[in-house]
Amino acid sequence: VDHFRLPPVEEEIREDRTKVDARSTVPVVRFPEWHECPQCHRLGRDGDPFQVSAQGDRLECVGCNHKPVNPVRFIVACHKGHAEDFPWVWWAHRARVGGICGQPSLFLQSRGQSASLADLFVVCRNVGCRASQSLGDAFMSDVFKGHKCRGVRPWLFDREPCDLGQTVVQRGASNVHFANTASALSIPPVSEPLS
Repeated sequence: VDHFRLPPVEEEIREDRTKVDARSTVPVVRFPEWHECPQCHRLGRDGDPFQVSAQGDRLECVGCNHKPVNPVRFIVACHKGHAEDFPWVWWAHRARVGGICGQPSLFLQSRGQSASLADLFVVCRNVGCRASQSLGDAFMSDVFKGHKCRGVRPWLFDREPCDLGQTVVQRGASNVHFANTASALSIPPVSEPLS
C-alpha cells in the first residue's frame, strides 16, 4: 500500500440524519440505540434524553455538561442471529400494576455491595411512577416468554420474518453474531475448465 485515503464525509450535518447520500458518505448505524451516561446513569437514546455532539460522532448527556455516553451492555437476540435493543422501558415497568407510565425516565442504579446483576436495577424516576426492576433474572431462559423476535438486522438496515424467542446477550460477546463465511480453493491447472 503506497497511501491511505479518508472515506468520503459530508461537509455539513443535515437536520434529517436518517437520510444519507451513499455517493458521498459511508453508511453506518448506531447500535445499540440505547446508551447510559457514566455520570448520572441515565438511560436513553438520541433525542430522548441524549443529543448528538457538535462533531456528530457521539451522543452526549446534556444534563451532565455534555458528557459522552456509552452504549448499554445488553441486547436481545434470537438463534437466527437477529439482534435488537434490550426492552429497557418494558423491563423497568414489567411488574408495575398500571403498566408502562406516560413519560418513562430510566436510570441504572446499583443497590448492593457486589457487582452482581441482581444488585443492578432499572429504575423509572417519572413523577408518580417509581417502577423498579432488577436485572438479576434478565438472562433466565423464560423471561422473554411471549416476546417474539422482530427479525431486526441492524447491520443490513432491514428486517426479515422471524417468530423465534429472544434471549439477552452482552453486546460485545463473541456469540452475538456469526457471519456466514464461504471459502474456495483453486489449484491450477486442475481447477482450469480444460482439465
